[in-house]
Amino acid sequence: MRWETAQPDRQRTSQLESELGLSPLLASLLVGRGIDSVDLAAGFLDPKLSEFANPLELPQMRIAAERICEAIRKRQKVVVYGDYDVDGITSVSLLLAFFRDVGFSASYMLPSRFRDGYGLNPARVEEIADEGYQLLITVDCGSASRNEVRFLAERGVDVIVTDHHRVQGEIPEALAFINPDGWEADNEWQVLAGVGVAYLLVMAVHILLKSDDRYAERLQPLKSYLDIVTLGTVADMVPLTGLNRALVVHGLAFLAGSQTRPGMIALREVSGLAGKPVDTTAIAFYMAPRINAAGRLGNAEIGVELLLSPSLRKALTLAKQLNEDNQRRRELEGGIFEEADRVVSSEMARRNLRAIVLASPDWHKGVLGIVASRLCEKYFRPTILMHIEDGAATGSGRSIPGFDLAAALEGCSEMLLRHGGHAMAAGLTIDVEKLDGFREHLEGLVAAAIPETHLEPALDIDVVVPLAEVDSRMIADLERLGPYGMGNSEPVIGVRNLLVKSRQIVGGDHLKLNVEQQGRVIEAIGFRMADREVRRGDSIDLAFFPEIRAWGGMSYLQLRLKDVCQSQEES
Repeated sequence: MRWETAQPDRQRTSQLESELGLSPLLASLLVGRGIDSVDLAAGFLDPKLSEFANPLELPQMRIAAERICEAIRKRQKVVVYGDYDVDGITSVSLLLAFFRDVGFSASYMLPSRFRDGYGLNPARVEEIADEGYQLLITVDCGSASRNEVRFLAERGVDVIVTDHHRVQGEIPEALAFINPDGWEADNEWQVLAGVGVAYLLVMAVHILLKSDDRYAERLQPLKSYLDIVTLGTVADMVPLTGLNRALVVHGLAFLAGSQTRPGMIALREVSGLAGKPVDTTAIAFYMAPRINAAGRLGNAEIGVELLLSPSLRKALTLAKQLNEDNQRRRELEGGIFEEADRVVSSEMARRNLRAIVLASPDWHKGVLGIVASRLCEKYFRPTILMHIEDGAATGSGRSIPGFDLAAALEGCSEMLLRHGGHAMAAGLTIDVEKLDGFREHLEGLVAAAIPETHLEPALDIDVVVPLAEVDSRMIADLERLGPYGMGNSEPVIGVRNLLVKSRQIVGGDHLKLNVEQQGRVIEAIGFRMADREVRRGDSIDLAFFPEIRAWGGMSYLQLRLKDVCQSQEES
């Protein structure tokens, strides 16, 4: 892996140092991320929820909010329809929690990944009409459901669509269509996850109900829903910049308090996070996968019931069930990854694949996105894995920087039965007989978009420093730059010419080193790096993220490795 070291503008860095009183390191990291003015840096380091403009001024938002207020006042029959992933589950939970707080009862539906597929399902739509619902609110879906929305309108059901997925073709003729992707180009709202868009809707309804004496006293502070919003936002891997950053910063602060809901407490306990601080890493790798497991393996409704549970005892029961589902998910994922990895490794030995497209009738479709992500990370190729059933292949894909997977699928739309998603993650269904042609076409698109020299990952190093500068002051600066995620990745620190004092393999496939420079020794851990050729006495270069670890009542500094290589002269 080649290292590419950032060279931030020194003049802008000096300006941030002098006008905001920042350390050279923090100023350099900000400028390297394009946060290169005093105003941008100040807003980034201290994000405020006041950055949200009045949501009632957004396209069709007032129509939607007024219709929901009407439904609440008239006690109409309302159903919220979401997606089966964490974004969809939290979006549904958010609206239902808000409705419950104002004393209004609404129903909800989540499709089955296996029976219904993504989005509004024709059979479920007919059920909604037959059961006499007067208002349907979609969350995290609906942008491509033109026929279903039209059917409901003909049956007298008003539809409010809230979504954030790419708008393709004609917009559904809903009573209100709320999707930042359909607004003017490059608007600041486009970064929001589905739950973020749903939060805008809650904000709008909250504003209108404040003037109604029947509901004003029941309204809870909007920040009380930020735990749910943060869980969905981090899980959906949207950029943690701008409005998302404000939501997550304040949501994490709310999660750290004592007012969070029983479901969150239970989820933290089964995730091994009880009594520990919750950050975006804890959410992305421990909490969110357990919520996601419900939709991946069976009944996504368990996730909603957990988040809405008023009882800690019930919440713990549900959380333990999700924990068991997650364990089963990991076992399935591991088996599919090993099988797919063998196939890819064999193919790569014969020719240089530009894209990975694999399908099998034996693969559980609920975990294919996760496995695709792991293969994409390992081979640095756009990757699509599919489950074959009844002559069709359905699955998920993950991409690499520089290749818009959703746009590529749109370019192949004549070959596909269904498709949709984002630049970095998408889903599709295709006739099995068209798989070979699709694979060949996708490889051609990748070849046209990305030079072969860029099909090998480069590691962006934010700064190279001596080991002596990796200390508590650096940790404090890095904490100010967080929370980390898509669009605001962890900085990568480089240190060259370290002496390996000791080497161990721990946990089966993790590399543990003790390294020294000028008399200072620090521990480093490289997850899944057991195969790296590093020996005691070697001179090495390390790329890492430093963090404080706690063990046995003690805390210590540890380097979480991103890369390790034999020392070489700095270019």
